[in-house]
Amino acid sequence: TDRLSLGGEFQSYGDDGGVDPGNGVKNGIYGNFSDTSPWAAYASFMVDPDKYEVGVRYETLDDQYDASAVTVGLNAYLAGHDLMWQFNYSQVSSDRSDQDGGAVGIGLTVHI
Repeated sequence: TDRLSLGGEFQSYGDDGGVDPGNGVKNGIYGNFSDTSPWAAYASFMVDPDKYEVGVRYETLDDQYDASAVTVGLNAYLAGHDLMWQFNYSQVSSDRSDQDGGAVGIGLTVHI
């Protein structure tokens, strides 16, 4: 819509163990997601049109540790999408407490 954005993503990995049938070699990280269906849903809102946007995202890996993450962020548009700051905070949780934690991200987008 005008100021609100909603979206989602879904991926389904088969139960072949992430193995390439041609040579029997595991396909990188995809072997770790055998027989899973990770998904994400997100929303954002332009608080001040063309200046500030806030967003939130929930994602789950549907992996063996039931890992999920919640991310909140702020985009500050200085010159539309050609020049903008991005600030994000993500909180990750799983059945393994040693994989829980948070992360802060700061980015600058410059389109030339």
